[in-house]
Amino acid sequence: MTMRLRAWSFGLVFVTLAASAYVVIAQVTPVPTPAPGVTHVTGEVSIVNTPTVRADQSGTWTVTCVPPDTTSTSFLAPGSSYAFRWSDGTRETVTAQNVRPDGWVQVGSSRWLNPSMATSIERVQ
Repeated sequence: MTMRLRAWSFGLVFVTLAASAYVVIAQVTPVPTPAPGVTHVTGEVSIVNTPTVRADQSGTWTVTCVPPDTTSTSFLAPGSSYAFRWSDGTRETVTAQNVRPDGWVQVGSSRWLNPSMATSIERVQ
């Protein structure tokens, strides 16, 4: 019987300490944590000193369009090999067959690469 009483006593002490630690942690942590019980909030909230916002158009507006990304590919030359590093980290080595004025590089009979999508381009021997 003493063994069983000892086990129950140990269990009760453990549960009490764990619950106390939870309450203490909830009261002293620098970030909000769930606390036991119900919190009643009473009082009144008043919002004053609201700024005046003037969202009217004032004066003439000018709208312009930004030209598309024009990555310089003047260093790319047909017949040379390049290592393209893509945004997912893969590296692809290709030989440029043709370079269009808008930057696209032909690397196969019907395959073109857009160098502006590469994170880096390195000439390889």
